[in-house]
Amino acid sequence: MNIQNNLTIPIKTLKQATEIIGGYTVTSKMPTISYSISAKDCITGSKLRKIKNSVCSDCYALKGNYVRYAKNIEKAQNKRLKAITSKDWVNAMVYIMKHQKQVVNSGLFRWHDSGDIQSMEHF
Repeated sequence: MNIQNNLTIPIKTLKQATEIIGGYTVTSKMPTISYSISAKDCITGSKLRKIKNSVCSDCYALKGNYVRYAKNIEKAQNKRLKAITSKDWVNAMVYIMKHQKQVVNSGLFRWHDSGDIQSMEHF
């Protein structure tokens, strides 16, 4: 299946693709970009946080810089959470992974430095 056939608009620039997905994160610990939503809104994480020693029980995305800069970070993460329902979201993510310099140069993309997959549609 050609993903491009499902576009409602043609994606021609990184700026356009970035706007569709709600932006992305640049972290210092990896040589690439990443995508995140708020750990507070994470469907799976909100359940696993309650289970001792689970992968989410000591969630790093609910402390440190995520808390320190919450006013800016959460606004961007909320925008991304809303963006995952866009018909053009998948195509925009593919465009970014094919054209964004850090991804192309490193061959890496970090999927969710905060939060996780929200649904089968998101997956």
